[in-house]
Amino acid sequence: PGLSCGYLNELDNKSFFKFKCMDGKERTFFKTGDQGGFYKDELLITGRIKDIINIKGKKYSPYDIENIINKYISYKLRSTVAFSIKINNEELIPYFDKNTKIYNYYTESSNINIKIKNEKNEIVNGEGFYTVDEEYKKIIVNSSKYGDYIINIFKNYDKNNYKDTGLLSLNIEGYNIDFNKDVYNYDITLNDEENLKINYEVNDNTTVIINGNGNFNKPNNLIEIKVGEKTYNINAHKTIKVSYTKNNEKPKEMSETKKEIVKVLIITISSYLIFLFYKFILKI
Repeated sequence: PGLSCGYLNELDNKSFFKFKCMDGKERTFFKTGDQGGFYKDELLITGRIKDIINIKGKKYSPYDIENIINKYISYKLRSTVAFSIKINNEELIPYFDKNTKIYNYYTESSNINIKIKNEKNEIVNGEGFYTVDEEYKKIIVNSSKYGDYIINIFKNYDKNNYKDTGLLSLNIEGYNIDFNKDVYNYDITLNDEENLKINYEVNDNTTVIINGNGNFNKPNNLIEIKVGEKTYNINAHKTIKVSYTKNNEKPKEMSETKKEIVKVLIITISSYLIFLFYKFILKI
């Protein structure tokens, strides 16, 4: 192969050097800026010389730093998640979280292998081999500790085939809303929850944003589920509790005359107590 005469407009640069090869002949070489070394009689390129980080006279490779960080992060994730799910030996993206109940997996293969790492005294169902005959397959993995996990398998995924960015399914734990993807308004009567457990499925990577789920301190509360350009509304009605008498009759409100009498009594008693306290202070 030929040897260039140098970098453009830097023909007199000092990037050339001579080196005696194994055959004893001296040849001219050009500095490319690559860094590497021999390992088991093989030349390995490890990076670029200009990428080296110099800290207080010590040189560090950015790739070594990156590998250490990745190993540390992976270790922390593995140590905090005992129960986990893998598909075809691949981690779920970005990583498995036992609080996230729905995952989408895209593949070109017709065969899916789901592996589950369970915790102690945990029973899991859904592990094994699956055949994906159609473009979409829904797989449910069940954990005796954490409940159901839904995995949507998309085979030979083409975004143009999924122009509808609405919800495939929607359910609220403890309520029956009879979901229809073309119906955008639903009504429920709240129990005593501080927030609702809302589960849903989408057919692509469309962002889902839920607003208003929690702090139900009004008689009528609106929960908005935004999926792409569509918005599903959950009208959550809160029942106002009213106390009753033993005969299931509403307690009668105090009359205005009685209210005035109570006010006078309170003022009289307060004034008398203040007078007694004043006399006590004078004696001291």
